Amino acid sequence: MLRILFVILLIPLNVGFASTPYITNVVPSKEEVLRVKENDIILGCPEAKNIIIEYSSLSCPHCADYYKNVFPKIKSALINNCKAKYVYRDFPTTRSALKATALIRCITMDANHKVNQDEFFRLLQTLFNSQSSWAFTGDYENSLSKILSIVGIPQEKISICMKNNEIATNIVSNSFLSMKALNMSHSPCLFINNVEVQSINYENITKMLK
Repeated sequence: MLRILFVILLIPLNVGFASTPYITNVVPSKEEVLRVKENDIILGCPEAKNIIIEYSSLSCPHCADYYKNVFPKIKSALINNCKAKYVYRDFPTTRSALKATALIRCITMDANHKVNQDEFFRLLQTLFNSQSSWAFTGDYENSLSKILSIVGIPQEKISICMKNNEIATNIVSNSFLSMKALNMSHSPCLFINNVEVQSINYENITKMLK
């Protein structure tokens, strides 16, 4: 059901669905999709033996719960101690989630289009914590603008990033291909060393580590 929602909800957006090259019969392999890429948003030591890849939607209540109850333990015990390298990838399931994740990507990018990883995760956590106040409203753009202003983002930067459709187009493209290659039907979706976590809790995650 979520897979259907993803396609239906994002087609009406003006992000170039019909004109972007991702509409293709060529779907990458699972191994290719799960390979860590240069433009991935990553936390942790480069030399960490374990790789955790997360696909999340900022409007997903289960994802918000994960960031409240599970991710802090992962960050404290695994990421900060170089036991795992953590990769965040977008899997927006609603228009509000797409706008939110494109917005914080834009805000945290430098002139060379490199995302400040720590700042991105700070804003990601902020939006998950405040999910109920913006994700399910019709005026989510205005709500997002207010929340980000409160946490110190200049209004001018927010306004510029609100108009950036290129980032949203890339997110849709990458998410669609990942969904097809990995057969994803829910969020959050975690992979540890290329194996999907069937029940996402801290105990199961630690059992799958090398």
